[in-house]
Amino acid sequence: MKVMDCRYRPTTAAWMDTFVKNPVYAEYVKITGFDRKPVKDLDACVAQLAELGVEKAVITGRDIESTFAAPSSNPLVDASVAAYPSLFIGVYGYDPHKGMKGYRAMKKALEEKRSAGASIEPGMSKCPVDSALYYPLYALCCDHDVPVMITAGLSPHMPGVLLDVARASGQGGLRFSRAPYSHKSRGLSVGKRDHCDVHASRQRLHGLFLRLQQAHGRAVHPRGE
Repeated sequence: MKVMDCRYRPTTAAWMDTFVKNPVYAEYVKITGFDRKPVKDLDACVAQLAELGVEKAVITGRDIESTFAAPSSNPLVDASVAAYPSLFIGVYGYDPHKGMKGYRAMKKALEEKRSAGASIEPGMSKCPVDSALYYPLYALCCDHDVPVMITAGLSPHMPGVLLDVARASGQGGLRFSRAPYSHKSRGLSVGKRDHCDVHASRQRLHGLFLRLQQAHGRAVHPRGE
């Protein structure tokens, strides 16, 4: 059976630093000892995926620089995909507070095929998904017919993050639903040329899996976390 991991981050030292050195995870790291987890080099991570039968892995970046002064992990996405282009599919993180600078960077990444979509973190960005700050991104992803991956839940012990995924229901182009307070609940939106549906429940993941399967010719299976 061919398998695709739809949300993967390698356990290299550089990738682990995006958690350990991120102030938003400070209490989580202190309580859980996350900083003591073993790290591997990228080759070892790839070997582990091969052992598990994973033929494609979507690596998502995180960009919350404006709210928590944590460096964007998009350069790590580029480096990982460059090292193993036949295995990894990169998806850039998007900081809605960067305005046109962030928009142009995402547009360039999509045009150059360095990103196969966009990943947003409404809680960590302190910006609900129905905020107008995201509208340019949604339109851009609709134009490129790529998905928007939305983290609609939190890890425990993150007191600096308030979960306010969506504030209201939109008319016409955007439809929203609120996610439960759970770090295992994530919503994904599949960009379409005529409209974008933004859902915040695990039951709605299937659309993205099917689109990725069609695009890359692989069976896609949600991974339990």
